[in-house]
Amino acid sequence: MPRMTIIAQVDESWGIMRDGAIPWGFENRSRFDQLTSFHSVIMGRRTAQMFGEPLKNCLNVVLTRQGAHPLGFRTNVVYVGSWELARHVAASHAGKLWQDDYFVIGGGSVFEKARSEAAGAFLTRVPGLWGCDTTLRPFGHRWRKSAASGDFEVWRRVATRELTEEEKRKKHAWRAPGRPSKDDEDGLL
Repeated sequence: MPRMTIIAQVDESWGIMRDGAIPWGFENRSRFDQLTSFHSVIMGRRTAQMFGEPLKNCLNVVLTRQGAHPLGFRTNVVYVGSWELARHVAASHAGKLWQDDYFVIGGGSVFEKARSEAAGAFLTRVPGLWGCDTTLRPFGHRWRKSAASGDFEVWRRVATRELTEEEKRKKHAWRAPGRPSKDDEDGLL
C-alpha cells in the first residue's frame, strides 16, 4: 500500500508561508526535486500558484474549490475538489508508473488534513523567525525524529491503536467543554 509523506520547510516557530509565499525562498530545491521526482504530490491551489508551473517529473494533484483548471496548468496536473479524491488519485498512481510513496507538499490546510494519515515527514529547518502567517503544527508525541543531518530531518509516525470508548471518555473528561487537547489526533493512542 502506498505511503503518504509530508515534505515541508519550517522556520524556528514552524512557520511555512507568509502572504502566500515562502519568505526565505526555496531552500534546497535540488533535494526537493530529488525526493519528489517520479512521485505523485498533493498540494493546495495557493501552493501550486506559488510554484508558478507544475512540478516536473511528478503527477501534481492540486486540491481546489475553484473548479477545473483554475491555474491554467494542464500538463501533469489533476485538479480535485476533495481531500479524499486527492488521496485516491495520488495513491492510485503510486506503484504503477510512479514510485510507491506519494507526498503532501502544502499548504497549511492540506498539511493539517495529512497529519493523521501520513506515515512520515521530511523537514528542512530554516534558521530564524520569518513572521509567517501559515504554520505547520508541531509534531506531537505520536511522532519521532528518526534521522537528522544538518538542516534536514526525517520524522516517522509512531504505531497507534484506536482508543476504546472508555479511554476516550477518560481522556476528554478533564478538559473544558469545546476545548481540544493540543495532542489529540483523531482519538488514537
